[in-house]
Amino acid sequence: MHGGSVAVLAEAPPRVSRKVVASEAAFVRAARRTLVIRHVSGHRVVALLEIVSPANKDRPGSVADFAQKAESVLRQGVHLLVVDLFPPGLHDPRGIHEVIWDAYGDKPNAPPPDKQITLAS
Repeated sequence: MHGGSVAVLAEAPPRVSRKVVASEAAFVRAARRTLVIRHVSGHRVVALLEIVSPANKDRPGSVADFAQKAESVLRQGVHLLVVDLFPPGLHDPRGIHEVIWDAYGDKPNAPPPDKQITLAS
């Protein structure tokens, strides 16, 4: 074959001799959605990627905690990218990014009403 591709289609799930399912507590621990990027010299944190989960937006305290963490990271000079795939809710009516900006007393330009924000950093 020259430059061709091969596709494999599974007709049925593979047979396994043992199946292990994580407990509910393990799922809660795994709910952390942070990627830490460190500098090669000294392992200093230079950037964080935070993926917002429903638990970050379910209560006023959760939203405040998330915003406080983001503010702390930014004040330490660490780059931060927040990905919020959920629509604004009761506790973040203009989105989680707006809550973070509020800590600085600065308002970013509002997005056009006919456009959805998909990513902000």
